[in-house]
Amino acid sequence: MDVHVFASNPHRITMKLDEFGVYYELQRKRVKKDGEQRIFTHIHVRDEFPIELTVYHPSLLGFRFQSSITNKPIERASLSQLERLIVLEHNIDPEQQAARLEEMDSCPDRFAVFLSLLVPLENVQQNLRYHPEGDALFHSLQVYGHAKEQMPYDEEFLLAALLHDIGKAIDPDDHVSAGLESIEGFVSTRTSWLIANHMEAHKIHDRTIGARRRKRLVAHQWYEDLIVLGECDRAGRVPGAEVESIEEALDYIEQIDEMFGS
Repeated sequence: MDVHVFASNPHRITMKLDEFGVYYELQRKRVKKDGEQRIFTHIHVRDEFPIELTVYHPSLLGFRFQSSITNKPIERASLSQLERLIVLEHNIDPEQQAARLEEMDSCPDRFAVFLSLLVPLENVQQNLRYHPEGDALFHSLQVYGHAKEQMPYDEEFLLAALLHDIGKAIDPDDHVSAGLESIEGFVSTRTSWLIANHMEAHKIHDRTIGARRRKRLVAHQWYEDLIVLGECDRAGRVPGAEVESIEEALDYIEQIDEMFGS
């Protein structure tokens, strides 16, 4: 099993392995690639199955690594996909295996849910007066890109930026409520709050919001984040802008979740 891990210092990984009481060997390889010398750090773990950890700097989170054999992007597995593979590969009681797989199927991967909600946005054409960039998916990916520049390691904020308009493909007349209902149970309270109030951020910017409503929002603990989200939302309306793909965006956010937790 090959696992990519991200840390500024490899010893942060070995300290964790020491805590687990796992035997390992640390190896550094000097390789000449693309005309320059590079040092690759590998940690070989001896377990029931051999595991190789390749340590990369956190700045490479979200990078699509290519296979040196096929020259194609390396196939990856989410945490839930990995758990499924382990259940299928291990020689366990068939009844236990069936029960475990049924349990997994009843709890869908949240990133698969996000993907299924984002894809239809490509067919949602918006009012060009407010959105000269075009469809709602292109807009959402732009907003995500700006959010990533502002808070690159904040999963909750990045999800709010990426998912803030998913309701437009469900109920254009009330896209905020529709979007929130579709992701209920899959995002944090903070992400939900930011999405629920992202239209209010524009009213604050335009100074069209009521005094009482503005006062309540200003007093909220996530008010500053809401203002930044509004700025990202307004900035994400550029025709022809370069954006990441949905898969790249979700891959990046999922890696943050697995590295740093909720």
